[in-house]
Amino acid sequence: TLETKSNGEIKEATDFCSPDKTLNPPAEKIRKKKKNVKKSPQRPSLILQLRAIGAKTADISNDIRKRAGLETKEIPVLNVSCRDLIVGKATSRYPSIVSFYNDRCTYLFYHPFQSKEISMEMYYCHMQALRLDFAKRQITFRINHKLEQFPRDYNPSIRSQRLVIGLNSEGDIKRVDTLLKKRSVT
Repeated sequence: TLETKSNGEIKEATDFCSPDKTLNPPAEKIRKKKKNVKKSPQRPSLILQLRAIGAKTADISNDIRKRAGLETKEIPVLNVSCRDLIVGKATSRYPSIVSFYNDRCTYLFYHPFQSKEISMEMYYCHMQALRLDFAKRQITFRINHKLEQFPRDYNPSIRSQRLVIGLNSEGDIKRVDTLLKKRSVT
């Protein structure tokens, strides 16, 4: 039912089913109680989880080698995954893991025209015009001598030809930058 004031305004409207309940209840009755939802802790990304597993695996295998009296493998200071690799005119068919050591970085290059996997070992002392492009997440550099595995793809006398390592994340390029600054490479 509707009740009207003497000036013709509607004072209050009541529910037809129950005359004591209004159609427009006060705002505090409308607001629902917020549920107290606890946020579960975030798991690290898959890349970070795999990186941690890889580091633990390297430690365990080196420990086993020591106990057996075998030569231990050098453990990289940093491992990052890359999205693409370029040597002059050749682009690797597949991405790779780039391992950074105190004096060099290593990665696998899958030649686009020949069915071969090339193990790249690039020493910091041989890298010329080394640049880190944070926007593109790339490491670019030149090598001032011919590369045995790339006689037609890389010519050091052509200044525009470079070696490029394209990294997957901004965090990876920042970690590489920190590492190279510590080594006084950049």
